[in-house]
Amino acid sequence: MTTDTAKKNSPSSSAPGNGAGQEAAENGVANPFAEAMSTWMSPNAFQSGNADNLSAMSEASGAAMKGAMGFFQETSRFMSERLKKDVETMQALSGCRTPEDFFRVQAEFFDTAIRDYSDETSKVAKLVAETTQGACEPLQDRTAAVLHKMQSKSSD
Repeated sequence: MTTDTAKKNSPSSSAPGNGAGQEAAENGVANPFAEAMSTWMSPNAFQSGNADNLSAMSEASGAAMKGAMGFFQETSRFMSERLKKDVETMQALSGCRTPEDFFRVQAEFFDTAIRDYSDETSKVAKLVAETTQGACEPLQDRTAAVLHKMQSKSSD
């Protein structure tokens, strides 16, 4: 096997940072993505960018955990409240003396339950939206910064 053949068959010969952009240029094919990756995946660029990436991931994870805790607190509060209302309804039903009383208590129970579940769905949807936004924001900011750097490097 010749040296050129061994180099082409080597798994590292086309890895980012190992001259993929240079190889494409040698073949007469311009590949800006490969060139940018070659630059960005160099050890120095990777190490400095990695700290920023980890920082963004840490911030996103913190926001996600805070949101998850808020979600679990809210659903626990709601379930506790609904259980209390369910027990109160059972007690009221057991005290009914007429079918009319029974149906009135039952109707009040379902009206309240539907309203409570509807309100809770809105609260939970808002919590999920806020959590998603809070967790995605640092990642979006980091992505925008990297894209900006890549664009400025490619225009140089």
